[in-house]
Amino acid sequence: MSAVAQGAVLFIGAGLSTDAVAMADEAGIELITIPPYPTESSLIETVRAHRPKVIIVRSGHVTAAVIDAAAPDLRLIAKHGVGVDSIDVNAASQRGIPVSFTAGANSQSVAEHALALMLATARRVNTLDARIRAGHWDKSTATGIELKGKTLGLFGFGSIARLLADLVAPLQMPIAVYDPYAPRDLAIANGRRVESPDELFAGSDVISLHCPLNDETRGMINANTIGLMRPHAILVNTARGGLIDEPSLALALRNGRIAGAGLDTLADEPPRADNPLLQAPNLVVTPHVGASTSEAKDRVGTIVMKQAIDALQGILPEPWQLAVPAKIAA
Repeated sequence: MSAVAQGAVLFIGAGLSTDAVAMADEAGIELITIPPYPTESSLIETVRAHRPKVIIVRSGHVTAAVIDAAAPDLRLIAKHGVGVDSIDVNAASQRGIPVSFTAGANSQSVAEHALALMLATARRVNTLDARIRAGHWDKSTATGIELKGKTLGLFGFGSIARLLADLVAPLQMPIAVYDPYAPRDLAIANGRRVESPDELFAGSDVISLHCPLNDETRGMINANTIGLMRPHAILVNTARGGLIDEPSLALALRNGRIAGAGLDTLADEPPRADNPLLQAPNLVVTPHVGASTSEAKDRVGTIVMKQAIDALQGILPEPWQLAVPAKIAA
């Protein structure tokens, strides 16, 4: 790859793959890395000091104020992952700055993590692990849930949901799908479409969320929708924390309204110590690591760095990699 040496690339977060770093070095790029979740003011200070032409976001928020501070140098904001809700896409689009993401690169890892959360919640793995470490042996009293034959409800049917459907095939789980944009033929064994979210919530034993966070989906898991769920239902979320009204879910878990939840994402990350969800014993929670496998990190890192290098050369990412189509400024 020939050197481009056309400006700095700012990486927000940690864990950029060695291959991606090597790509930056070979291209002659000044790569600036800052720790995860910087404050808005510190990020504004950083972009003013270094004038990056590309910002790669893994763990942090790029607000309209940050975008304004980076303009007019900024050519691309690239998400190291899929969800772009931590980026003010509207503000970027209004300024002609494209926002890209690494579609499909981490799907297998996230699907496997969703399965892990399903199994861990159904068998109370975290609770029993903690009990043993505290000196208890609950062999005679512990009871889990067998997943074989239970209905898996998929809210959203993108690449991650499709892979999860394949992963549960040995469990012979009927699969219900709600996704108004999915094709009529789901092309999965034992699968059927449902026509409304309520039908999905009421008819599923395990509900797994695989949809973007937007005005229509924000807080869609709330007291009303939880009230539709079966008493033994398990909720799994590897998408975005804002899909869930957390106080409502915390109350439902404490009251035994549903059997449990496995969450990889939360509304505020990292969560406050007083988040009521963290007190629920029937919750399995992980720190947004569904895509954090060495294989996925390598794929995502190289894809996002290629997007950055292309942007420095005035090349727009492919349309399917863009959150909002926009032209790269000359």
